[in-house]
Amino acid sequence: MKKLLMIACAAVAAFTFTACGDPEVPNGGGDEALTLTINEVCGVSGYKGIELYNYGDQVVKLQGWTILKNDEQAVCWTGTTGEVPAKGFVIIYAKKETGNLPGLDADGKAPAELLSTASFSPSKSLKLDLIDPNGNTVCTFDRGWASNGNTEVGLETLEYSCGRTTDNGNTWAVLDITMGASNNGATNHGAIPTTVPAA
Repeated sequence: MKKLLMIACAAVAAFTFTACGDPEVPNGGGDEALTLTINEVCGVSGYKGIELYNYGDQVVKLQGWTILKNDEQAVCWTGTTGEVPAKGFVIIYAKKETGNLPGLDADGKAPAELLSTASFSPSKSLKLDLIDPNGNTVCTFDRGWASNGNTEVGLETLEYSCGRTTDNGNTWAVLDITMGASNNGATNHGAIPTTVPAA
């Protein structure tokens, strides 16, 4: 019975999205605030990127933060400069993204608060781990991706974002795209698909 319960718990955990941060220890015991969370992930052309949200009351410096993707834990992004204000947002956008993300100019060059990454591919980056400067995993976005034959269910096939229904909340859904702004109040378009619909 105990084994069955453990297996059931593991199965449920495989399809969940982990809340980020610990409000009781906002700076991990150090001098810098460590209150970032993955708040939104979007694969729609013109918006491709990862939104981080600082849910704390202090500025968070981005140096030393890392995003790893998928089970092979390949580095998707490493913070070098910039900072996120309290209750503020930063977008880690896909390479050469020149669409509608806030702050991007016509050449796709970003101001300091937007950091580019060459290796973010929304069709394949279906699991993302946010790592703080101390090497701790503070947040995981995991769609529980599955395939049907050779067909991938990529984020780029959605018309909307995958986002927390409230900033730093525990519930994720398909939402209107709000990259760089609060998810609170965004229209909810239902559960995030994890498998290809049956033919």
